[in-house]
Amino acid sequence: MKPYTAINPVFHDTIQITETSDSAHADNINAAPKVLLENTLSNRQAIEELKTSTGSTEESEYSAVSAYQPGDYCIYNNELYRCIAAIVQGEQWNAQHWVKTTIANELLLLNKKEIEVVDPMTTTIAGFAADALKTKEAIAPLQTKMASFEQAKGTIAGSALAAALGITASTAFATIASKLAGVANRGALNWSGSNTTYTVSAGYYSGGTLNSKTSYTNGYNAGVTAADARVNTSSANYKGGYNAGYNAGKAAAEAKYPKTQTGTYTATQSAQSSQSYTVNFPTAFASIPSVSASCISTTYAKPPGGVNIYPGASIGDPAFGKSTVSVTSVTKAYFVLYVTSYRTNSGDNQNYTNTITWSATTG
Repeated sequence: MKPYTAINPVFHDTIQITETSDSAHADNINAAPKVLLENTLSNRQAIEELKTSTGSTEESEYSAVSAYQPGDYCIYNNELYRCIAAIVQGEQWNAQHWVKTTIANELLLLNKKEIEVVDPMTTTIAGFAADALKTKEAIAPLQTKMASFEQAKGTIAGSALAAALGITASTAFATIASKLAGVANRGALNWSGSNTTYTVSAGYYSGGTLNSKTSYTNGYNAGVTAADARVNTSSANYKGGYNAGYNAGKAAAEAKYPKTQTGTYTATQSAQSSQSYTVNFPTAFASIPSVSASCISTTYAKPPGGVNIYPGASIGDPAFGKSTVSVTSVTKAYFVLYVTSYRTNSGDNQNYTNTITWSATTG
């Protein structure tokens, strides 16, 4: 005889048994025991995996903040326990709510039948196969339940709440339960305030109403009042703005336009005449100024071919009297002088030169 090792054992629902017509070749005799060995190894592998998922992971450790239902499992002090009483809210370990068990016992309960521990050297081939099938059938419901746990965990990990709490697919079940239990129930959120800030506490809310009507109404009314204050000519705001604008404009105008200007103008006249002369201001005024003018001297000169009717008077000497001057019209840019000569003799054919000074001011 020689050792036989099954590589990657797979569970088989049927086996081949020898019949009386078969030859006594070793291949025929060993066919059934090989299948039974593979079934046994496959079941053992499944049991070990199930044992690992229910008894050796962080998720299965008892959590004092988690809720449990009858039939749930946990590990406490390295022992497997099954819940026998509902635990609605987390609590410290209470042995009255749990019963110590083993994986084998739970498999028996799930199938409500006994799994016979067989001796492959003494049992029949048919009995061996039946025991292996019972073991697989006992494991299947527990595997389904564990798969359901993992699916539920994936659903939780993919939610927006999980993202907010830092829960991922690799987070332990106990940690998930602790984080979910730590989310505070804030009830309904109802708020109505005016010109204030409301701090929303972390947690979950069943609903509520955020009423901003008061704040809106107060803000609207304040805006209307402020606008009216700016438009109403009797309001302090309006007067203050008007005066500020006026003074600013006045200061700018005074910086650009002078208040007072003076000058000298020379008016030349023919004999015995009255004439008008337009005098431009060096710089235009911002408003129409008051203008005064006077003739400070008048001289005469005999024109070419003329007759000196003032014997004894030298040409260029002052005449017998100065011309008279008046201002007839004034604008921001100029004014008009009206000059009348002193002499009225019809035979006077002298030319008169008048030196006139003027002064203009806006106040």
